[in-house]
Amino acid sequence: MTSMNPAAPFALPFTNALPVPVMDTWAGIAGVYRDAVEKHTQQLVLSSARIIQEHTVRAYIAAANACADALAKNAVEVQQQSLARYTEANQKAFELMGNAWLKAWVPGRRA
Repeated sequence: MTSMNPAAPFALPFTNALPVPVMDTWAGIAGVYRDAVEKHTQQLVLSSARIIQEHTVRAYIAAANACADALAKNAVEVQQQSLARYTEANQKAFELMGNAWLKAWVPGRRA
């Protein structure tokens, strides 16, 4: 008896390419790799964020220390300049007072 289906002589003896247990195994293997990639990505992102945070904090602390040092140095320099100006002002004031006293007490003295 001949078949009425023209593709019948070419039909494969099985309907599924791979049995279900093999397909389940491949799905399990894919899941294992997916988990590894997820853990890798999570570790990479978190460790990178931690490094960025640490370096940012270090840079902030270094900048704050450098700023404090510069401000302290500036304060010392300004104080020294101010003291020099006050010393000069005192010398001029004493000079003016001395000339005024000389004018007042020594007749005919010009300053």
